[in-house]
Amino acid sequence: MGEVTVKGGAEFNISFLLFLLLLLLIPLFVFFLGHIKLSLWKASTLPPGPYPWPVIGNILDMGKKPHISLAHFAKIHGPVISLRLGTQLLVVGSSPAAAAEILKTHDALLSARHVPQVSPMKDPKLNHLSLAWAFTCNKQWKLLRNFCRAELFSSKAIESQVNLREKKVKEMLCFLGRKEGKIVKIGELVWMMKHQMKALRGSFGGLWNWPLPQI
Repeated sequence: MGEVTVKGGAEFNISFLLFLLLLLLIPLFVFFLGHIKLSLWKASTLPPGPYPWPVIGNILDMGKKPHISLAHFAKIHGPVISLRLGTQLLVVGSSPAAAAEILKTHDALLSARHVPQVSPMKDPKLNHLSLAWAFTCNKQWKLLRNFCRAELFSSKAIESQVNLREKKVKEMLCFLGRKEGKIVKIGELVWMMKHQMKALRGSFGGLWNWPLPQI
């Protein structure tokens, strides 16, 4: 019986020592892994910025007021900083010169298209023919952008529809005046008015007349 007791105690001591060794190795492993990642992050060619946390990146560093946090980062790291929002890389230019470099001088190199996968298109052709859902800034996308800029969103195109816009706004105001004392669904009203404005450009369907039966 005595030999059994000694043997069991020895096995317990070995297991306990292995457990303690494992507890010591885990923080050391995490420390060295973090040190390696920090070294790689400092050696990267990306602009400087706060060190990202694993998985979540710099989401917690942004706080409740991201514009104030970005201004604080710019004072520490300079006018061009890099952040990680989860796994998504974000490069921020916080000075007029940096913004001009990003949006004007090197816009073709930096205009990556990040299409969220939370709302995939039913028709895959939309990823090639749509201005908003295109994956790359190819020739087709540039052609659509130039067309929208010249024919839909130019000052001349907007001014040519000013009378029609004023007419539809007056119709909406008259409709609201007739609804005095009654319940009006503002959400549906705004939705209808938004599509009215889109229809003015001649590419989103016909115009509706007030009063609208849905409201």
